[in-house]
Amino acid sequence: MRWKAWLLDRNALLVAAAVAMAGCAFLLAHRYLQGRETATRLQLAGQYTTREVLVAARALPVATALEPQMLARRAVPERFLASDALGTDAAASAIGRRLVRALDSGEPVTASSIAAAGAIELSALVEPGLRALTIPVDESNGAAGLIAPGDYVDLLLVARPDEPGVQASVRPLLQGVRVVATGQQTQRQAAAGGDDANSSATGMTYATVSLRLRPEDAERVLLAQRMGELAVLLRPAGDAEATSLHEVDAANLFGTPAHRPSALTTSRVQFIIGGRGEPVRTRAGMRAALAAVQP
Repeated sequence: MRWKAWLLDRNALLVAAAVAMAGCAFLLAHRYLQGRETATRLQLAGQYTTREVLVAARALPVATALEPQMLARRAVPERFLASDALGTDAAASAIGRRLVRALDSGEPVTASSIAAAGAIELSALVEPGLRALTIPVDESNGAAGLIAPGDYVDLLLVARPDEPGVQASVRPLLQGVRVVATGQQTQRQAAAGGDDANSSATGMTYATVSLRLRPEDAERVLLAQRMGELAVLLRPAGDAEATSLHEVDAANLFGTPAHRPSALTTSRVQFIIGGRGEPVRTRAGMRAALAAVQP
């Protein structure tokens, strides 16, 4: 009977040991999982730190003037935000400004998506009866990107030959045309570090220039773009007077050469004296010939 009691005590000890080991394993696993969860949370928190920004409450088309009901506040992960996304503290300054590009519903509002503060609408710079036409430019044909709104320019058409034997040429197209916008900029900006508000800004880039034209002149410019390349010549400040420009091609590229009379075409006067004709080339010869025929 004693050995049966011993077996019962042994089984009880084994069961107790198994339960203890299972409890330890559970605690270790629980601590491990908690540690992994905490590390994952910290990692995600670092990657998806949110910031409250202004977003479009609904889809907004371009040129829309922002109103309070068009904007909403959303917490968006910073890694998905543009560097110029507007925070909620910029709501007051954004109200009333127009969009320069369309926004989808929920899309963050950025500084580059709205018109600059104090910007003048392009339509306000075009008088009745005139039109604003936008043409592409680059540094080679747009005064190295230093043209500013308010400048006057001349337009030249650089026509290239389409057929062999046809000469390239440069033709004057329009003169004294006023620039009303460069890219999306409608106002002349002050130069960095300068006090003159009318001086143009440096370091600005744009790919288009908007010109103020008569409708018929706009048609000429559109046709000229099909015929060749347009060159934009910058005029001195305030100069809108017409100047004398002529077409230039390969024949007169270096100027028109002076006319030099050839010896074969020297003028001669022929007198008939006593039935005999004789060419006379000098004044002395002419006087002698006249004296001979006088009675």
